[in-house]
Amino acid sequence: MKVLKLLFSALLLSALLCGCTRSGIGDKVIVKAIFLDQTDQYTAHLLVLEATPSADAGSAAEVTTFLTGKGASLYRAIQQAEDSTVSDVFYGQNELLFLGPGLQQADLFASCDYLAKNAASGRPNMAVFGIDAAADRIPLLEESGKDFLDHIDQLTAQGCYLTYLYQMTAPDQNAVLPLLHLKEEGGVQTAGLRVYQNGQAAGIWTGPAVGLAMLLSGQDQIPPLELQAGEEGPVTVILRSPRLSYECLPEEGTLTLHIRLTGHVQQVLGAGGLYQKEERQQILEQLNRQMETVFAAMQPDAFGPDWDLFFWENRFRNQNDALTLQMEQEGTLFEPVRVRFSSRLKSV
Repeated sequence: MKVLKLLFSALLLSALLCGCTRSGIGDKVIVKAIFLDQTDQYTAHLLVLEATPSADAGSAAEVTTFLTGKGASLYRAIQQAEDSTVSDVFYGQNELLFLGPGLQQADLFASCDYLAKNAASGRPNMAVFGIDAAADRIPLLEESGKDFLDHIDQLTAQGCYLTYLYQMTAPDQNAVLPLLHLKEEGGVQTAGLRVYQNGQAAGIWTGPAVGLAMLLSGQDQIPPLELQAGEEGPVTVILRSPRLSYECLPEEGTLTLHIRLTGHVQQVLGAGGLYQKEERQQILEQLNRQMETVFAAMQPDAFGPDWDLFFWENRFRNQNDALTLQMEQEGTLFEPVRVRFSSRLKSV
């Protein structure tokens, strides 16, 4: 009997101790997105879900709020944001990183590298976006934080260019950053792609170049393309099953990479409404030529002596490594004629 009493007392004490140390739902805030910017100092906004008491005594409601910090370094800014709450800051569910206008022009890669190496706040698979909102405007999203996150989910579901944190930490500092425009009412829309070469912003791709860049990066779902149909004016084109095929062929002692776009034009919408099949067929040649023109404008930004955004050099090397090295030394590898693009879209 004495043994049973001692065992019961030990179990009771253990339960009491666990109850005293267990973290409840109100003891932590869950980070859902990080906003960073840099002007005269760094600014960090952490969009978090915070539990608040509910009318139902057995549950708690979640609301969005911002934790904000500023400092001379990114570390200080994030630390100050974390210190602004007495709750534990939990980053395990965060999948979004937004970079403001100032940070897009300076210290972008160093900041991403810091986050990637910070086990707490950085996650390699975080989606990274550039956003055109100044740091002082971000806290205005506090009441509509969940709506903002829903807008991002909708964009990714519909198809948008995705870049992840680990891609922003490459030593060569060459990358493509998807841009977002923050609307007055708090919604967001895509605003093109900013291209970086050797750590410097080199240009912006917009319009059909965005969809083509998505295919070149390996994505298979692209948004509708805004193209021109000659005298018909602008049209919105929806493609079905677009894909790229690659073939590196020897040509007169050198190599040429052939990239071909195939797929079907499923729908064309113009000022007069939907195009019928015969009408789509009539403008098909124009659409294909436009896609080739778009690629030609993108090519110098995508492939050069110190930048290779879509890893085309690997395709040359897989065909003939020695010849590729020779072409690189001779300066012919990056000539425009070494990569040839053709569009062979067909009508459904």
